[in-house]
Parts: sequence; structure tokens; C-alpha cells
Amino acid sequence: MPLLASITLSGACEPRVDAQLLHLEGLSTERLSPGNTVRISGRGFPPGHLGEVSFDGIAHRPGEVPTPVSGSVPARAHSAGRLTFDVTPALIDDLGGRGTFVGTLRAEFAASGNAVVSGVLSSSTLVLRPGGAGAMTRVLSRERRGFEFLAHLGVTGEALDGADGGVLVESMSPEGLAARAGVRKQDRIVGLGPMRVGDVSDLVPASAGEVAELVLSRPGQSQPIRIQVPLVVRDETPTTRALLGATVASGVGLLLLLLLSPVARVTARVAKALVTPRIDGEREFFGLSGPSRPSSSALPSPKTVTTSAMARLRHGLW
Repeated sequence: MPLLASITLSGACEPRVDAQLLHLEGLSTERLSPGNTVRISGRGFPPGHLGEVSFDGIAHRPGEVPTPVSGSVPARAHSAGRLTFDVTPALIDDLGGRGTFVGTLRAEFAASGNAVVSGVLSSSTLVLRPGGAGAMTRVLSRERRGFEFLAHLGVTGEALDGADGGVLVESMSPEGLAARAGVRKQDRIVGLGPMRVGDVSDLVPASAGEVAELVLSRPGQSQPIRIQVPLVVRDETPTTRALLGATVASGVGLLLLLLLSPVARVTARVAKALVTPRIDGEREFFGLSGPSRPSSSALPSPKTVTTSAMARLRHGLW
């Protein structure tokens, strides 16, 4: 009996062995909605066995900051190269609801003992679309904000039907933010940063930043185009700053020219000649000896004043 207990305890404490023997190649669709069945292709799956598919990554949602999320659902291996799982409402909720999941997908199956066999599909991008009346109400409330965002960019857009979705740029202001950044008419907006855009309700930036990254599908281009669109309009342009600097520099130069000109030097010397300090503490006031405040009875004639001042100028005061 003690031996049996020892064996049982030993088995319970045996570490979990994860043999990463499965090779995951891809999913049949990147769009997850409740009730959908998704197929994963790969190699090494144990046919007929039940397993689990788990998700671990970041949820990017319209108008919200990115959030870490995780979730899991049961899976079944139908053959060595195919397994499937059903999308449940609980999985959509666990992964953040409507938005885009970016992260890692992992499939695992129990093996003998305490071991599992697993495989990982890194850098997975999945578009989450919950159903129901509640989800539609939230979409309609965000749609108004999406149209406001397009108007801020100077764009008139139309949502496109179909699996790819997106928002078609029907028209745009030539001086709008989008046009100046390089967006063209007939471009299809398919992403806002890492978030996939299905319709106008997805065009809500996560935060009030200064730049938004638009992912565009352009006619004639095989790969998406990413364009950084400034969201803040600067009142002060480089041309305005340069003009202001030139104006200030011109004013300073004119002031220096006036101060260093011969007229300025003559004015300064005349002022010095008119009021000159004396050694005994008195001053000559307009050419007179006496207190700094001469009495009215001692005021000289204009001729005396002029003659005295000019005499000083002739004796080297220039």
C-alpha cells in the first residue's frame, strides 16, 4: 500500500512534457464570427483526437487602447494535416470583441503520460466580428465618430461590402490632411495601424495622437501601402518662421546702422558739449559757470550760448 501511494504521488508530480512536434501552416480564414468553423492546416496532428487551440496576444479595437488578451476553445484533428475548431461567443469576448487580434495561436493534444504535443503559429492576425443586436448598436454608435475622423482628414468615404470590406475614398479635399500625406481618390482604406478596417465604424483612432497610419489598397498595387497622416494642423509654417526671422534681423540691422552713423556720433558729441562736468562739482549749463540751476536773472542771450557751444566744438570736442 505505501508502495502504491508512492507510485501515484510520483506520477502526479511528474513534470509536464511539451513536445512541439506539430507544424501549423495556416488558417482557412482570418475572420472569426460566432458559429464559424475554422480549419487549421499543418502536419503531425493525431487523427481522431481532441485537443485545444489557444490564443495569446493583443486586441486592437476601434477607439480603445491595445489590450493583452487570451482565450481557448476545443479542437479536433480530422487527419494528420487538418484540425478544426468552432468559434464561440465566449472566445470572441475573451479576445476583446470587435477588432483585430494580433498574437500567437497554439494547438496542443494530450499524449501518453503527462506529455502533450503542440505547435505554434506566430504573428497571427485575426479579424473578430461578434454578432447580435448589441454588437450592431455599438457599431452604429462608432460609425458617427468614423465619419468625423474622415471629415477631419478631408475625405468622403463609402463602406464596401464583401469579405475584404474597407472604406473607399470617393472624394477628398486637395488641401486636406489625407491629400497632403499622399492618399489618392479610389484608394481603399483597409487598416488603421494594426487594426483591420471593415467599415466606417472601425475608423476610430485608439487615442488622440498626432499621427495616424492608414493602410491602403491602391489600384494597380499588389501590396498594401502604409501612409503616415498628421492629425495636428500646425499654424506656424517654416515659411512664416523664416519671414519672421528675416524681419527681426532687418530691424536689428537698421538700428545698428543708425547708432553707428556719423549723424549719431555728431548728436552724441553735441550733447556732451552742451553739458560738461566741472572739477569743483558745478556744471556749465549751456556755456555758463555757476550752479546746476542758474537763476533767471543770469540767463545769457541766445548769441552767448551759441558762441560758447561752438567754441568747444572747435577746440576738439568732436
